[in-house]
Amino acid sequence: GLAFWFARQITAPLVRLGAGAEGLGRGEVVRPIVTGLSEANAIGRALTTASLEIVQRQSALRASEERFRAAVQAVEGVVWTNDADGRMRGEQPG
Repeated sequence: GLAFWFARQITAPLVRLGAGAEGLGRGEVVRPIVTGLSEANAIGRALTTASLEIVQRQSALRASEERFRAAVQAVEGVVWTNDADGRMRGEQPG
């Protein structure tokens, strides 16, 4: 019975860390994982930090893409063609 208890004290935190890692892989925010093992707690904090950074980077990327799309739409009628020497070639609208 004691061996089972010790094994459970180790495997339960690992199962929780595994679930957190899977959530991170799906792009979910990982809630802090608190266990009875300080090493597992440190890994849990790292998973939480990583998930928050991913969310922030995804948000920044979406904002950047929106700005880029707005810029493309603003200048979509202004197109010209230059050759390698910088001379304009072909029809040049406006």
